[in-house]
Amino acid sequence: MQTAGRQRLEHYAQLNQPLDPKIFIDKLRGNLTDALDTLNAAVPTLPWLAITDRKSGAIKLSPLQPPPEPRNLRRLKKAVLGRHGPIQLIDMLKETALRTGMLTHLTSFSTRETIEQSTLWERMMLVAYALGTNVGIRSVAMSSGYSEDDLRYVARRYFSIDGLRAAAAAIADATFTARQETIWGAGTTTVASDSTHFRAYDQNLFTEWHSRYGGRGVLIYWHVEKGSVAIHAQHLKCTASEVAAMIEGVMRHSTTMKVEGNYVDSHGQSEIGFGITCLLGFELLPRIKQINKAKLYRPDRDATYPALEPATTRAIRWDIIDQNYDMLIKYATAIRVGTATTEAILRRFTRNASHPVYQAMLEVGRAQKTIFIARYLGTATCNTKSKRASTSSKTSTTATTSSASGAPANSPPTAATSKNAPCSPCNSCNQRSSTSCSSKTSSPTRHGPTPLPMRTSAALPHCSGPTSPPTAK
Repeated sequence: MQTAGRQRLEHYAQLNQPLDPKIFIDKLRGNLTDALDTLNAAVPTLPWLAITDRKSGAIKLSPLQPPPEPRNLRRLKKAVLGRHGPIQLIDMLKETALRTGMLTHLTSFSTRETIEQSTLWERMMLVAYALGTNVGIRSVAMSSGYSEDDLRYVARRYFSIDGLRAAAAAIADATFTARQETIWGAGTTTVASDSTHFRAYDQNLFTEWHSRYGGRGVLIYWHVEKGSVAIHAQHLKCTASEVAAMIEGVMRHSTTMKVEGNYVDSHGQSEIGFGITCLLGFELLPRIKQINKAKLYRPDRDATYPALEPATTRAIRWDIIDQNYDMLIKYATAIRVGTATTEAILRRFTRNASHPVYQAMLEVGRAQKTIFIARYLGTATCNTKSKRASTSSKTSTTATTSSASGAPANSPPTAATSKNAPCSPCNSCNQRSSTSCSSKTSSPTRHGPTPLPMRTSAALPHCSGPTSPPTAK
């Protein structure tokens, strides 16, 4: 009994939640009351907000004005391009490997290895380039000096999900460390998350039909911080919940970043999502699509808000939260320690919507969502931050999709990207690529790969240190 009591105290402390449900409820009720009082007093003075009775919804927001472009942005881009010129992706990958030691996280499944380390690390970079740009191992092998079997051997033995996530975390941590605050600003504690649909062929075992994107492919869910550094990526089934993927990414990322807020689009938020994130200790900051129909829950039955009356609804049922508080903490702890996935918990609740714990979680989520909407409507800064965060996430994932096409925009035209080069099957031509269709996971409309430089000493310069790939022989 003493051990169980001690573990209970530890779990509450890890979530930073009080043992007494009264304290938790009083804090949440106080935040809800303050947010609604502030918005009720500010509505008459807000030019972008109107709350009146209308069939389309009580809340009406004026469109946001696009922010002005920074004065020297175009000059800066031109100066960088003039100094460094076009940079190949393989060169970026090489420098990243030299500076971060990311290849040390890719370990073999076997107990021994006979390949020389310099040769092994060069093959690892070639495989990473082939998979990351979706050029394909066969195409990379044609211009690298290695056989296709050599590269596929390294891919099978060294490239695992855990190893790749550890390498990505090493790159993100090195980026955070190298940033200068005078240039990049203070470190952020918020991320933006969104999904990207990569079209894939039917032969791929992961290919699924997605009704929202209207085609076959795979779905990747990203978590990107303010400086466009991805801290977590995960494969997502087309039928899976983006709310669960959002929570899993925040809880399972391996970087040193402390996430305190997560910007998402409408598909990444729900009332149950607000409840879980509140218990886990970080804020859900969504861009709600139909905010005109959103309802504001009252903290008490007697609470009145004249300026918000058309958008308000019933009071939060605090008694349900009080009765099921321990079980709420139990489910939140299961997500935190990884004994149960968020997707499994949501599916369990969905099958039994009348479950008392589910109802309590909904009440917590409704209170937290009302707090967010009240702050969102009353502050122009919150509107701008949410819009910029969503744009940053989509821009980052779009850049990832472009780099996966195998022909980066900043690379000079080559024979492989010309009209006469073989390409994948698409609507514009009937030629077929020599690369196996089953090895592709992105859009089948891309054209041929950018050829790699031959394996020479100039391609991989000599460097010192145990975590840097030596010169290729």
